[in-house]
Amino acid sequence: MSGAGSGLDQRGGKLIQCVVPDNGTDRRLLLGVRERFGELRARSASYFANGALQETKTRRGKLARAQMARLVSVVCSVEQADDIFCFMFEEAALDQPGNGMVWEGPLVVSSAFELPVNLPEERARA
Repeated sequence: MSGAGSGLDQRGGKLIQCVVPDNGTDRRLLLGVRERFGELRARSASYFANGALQETKTRRGKLARAQMARLVSVVCSVEQADDIFCFMFEEAALDQPGNGMVWEGPLVVSSAFELPVNLPEERARA
């Protein structure tokens, strides 16, 4: 959990995760967290959300239809957690129905890994 370049102290860190629609919101969140907080320990992954983006009402014994979504995960220090959580909530407009949800918890496992210094910046997709 702590190591050279990890930015995490002996108290560990926080894992903030957010489910958003597959509409580019994940890219905005990742870029925003990086620009505002200098945070690079973040990723986005595709998955089928069942009830995470919409109310699920189905007949008994049936599953609601799943839809594509993105899971955004950010590892941060305890001190940054509240600010990053609020930023993600506001940037993704999670107070609006159907826009997803966000939660945070303690970071259980993490490995220190540093990218080489001379990598080109990732460009946002149009």
